[in-house]
Amino acid sequence: MTEDDIGRDPAEQRHTVLNVFGLTLEVSNPRLAELLTMDAREALTSDVRDLLGGSPNEDDSGDDLGVSEEVVPVPDAREAREERQRKEFRERVREAGERLGFDVRQDGSWVSPTGIVVLARDLPGSVTLAAAAHFVKHLEEVAARASQPERTSVLFVVKDRDAADVVRVAIRQARAHSLMRVATLDDIEELARLVANGVAAHEHALAIIAPIAAVDVGEVLAVLRVARAAREADQRDA
Repeated sequence: MTEDDIGRDPAEQRHTVLNVFGLTLEVSNPRLAELLTMDAREALTSDVRDLLGGSPNEDDSGDDLGVSEEVVPVPDAREAREERQRKEFRERVREAGERLGFDVRQDGSWVSPTGIVVLARDLPGSVTLAAAAHFVKHLEEVAARASQPERTSVLFVVKDRDAADVVRVAIRQARAHSLMRVATLDDIEELARLVANGVAAHEHALAIIAPIAAVDVGEVLAVLRVARAAREADQRDA
């Protein structure tokens, strides 16, 4: 405070915030003076509106001038949950492939002891027809580039019947019936249980999920009849 400030109304008192080369910058608002003279790091972590006497009830229209010293990203709970569900889905698909008797590779390929390769692709979420058409076209190209395209097929594993219907339409539109199959994860896991229980053999499962597998239709039908009888027995026991 200067001598000129003595006896002056407090609201009219001036506060020096800068004095360089004989030039003096003064302000009458003490809160503004505090903001302008504080350390820059300290200023960045302060609430500017509070220093200026702003009311906490004022509508700031989303403009927050307070800047934190460190910006820490807030994890999106939904994204984290969806990522966890995708990993769990993928792991279940992998385990089902192994129980069906395939050698499951890192790239998602299921290699049968018979030499047939199934390009298994998991689709854990909802699928639009446009997306399904894109997947079908892409996998057609991948299968065509395989070392033995005549022994390569594609299997889409989806979460539910709705997704299966969409993918089936895309396969039909692409006329890829001789190359591709679509199945829900529940159906694949049920088929894996049949193989694990000895009701079906690997070759039977292969004939169901790989359209290029040359297996007698009568054998597959026999397996399905046994599976249906076993399911009905389980329902009666329940």
